[in-house]
Amino acid sequence: MLAAPNSGLLNQLYRAATGAGPDVALFDIYTFKGLVFVVSCYTFPYVFVLVAKRADRIPADLEDASSMLGGGAAWTARRVTIPLALPALLAGPWSPFYRR
Repeated sequence: MLAAPNSGLLNQLYRAATGAGPDVALFDIYTFKGLVFVVSCYTFPYVFVLVAKRADRIPADLEDASSMLGGGAAWTARRVTIPLALPALLAGPWSPFYRR
């Protein structure tokens, strides 16, 4: 309830600091952007846990071989690390909807 347009604490502080009228709202959580923000905040921990566990399981030998063959950090990330972590990245947003 921090970003509610009329009664949110952030909007009340903004009005008090700037002297704006009661109809001015800096934040409005009840919009599509607000919905995307809230859902992103809700699903981020699930995605982080899945991707972190998958990143721990990536063999370091593959990344070392890439760097020994002349691949830079960006090339190694794009060609080795991201493809190996991609299943966890794709499964992450859906994991809150599948309760185990």
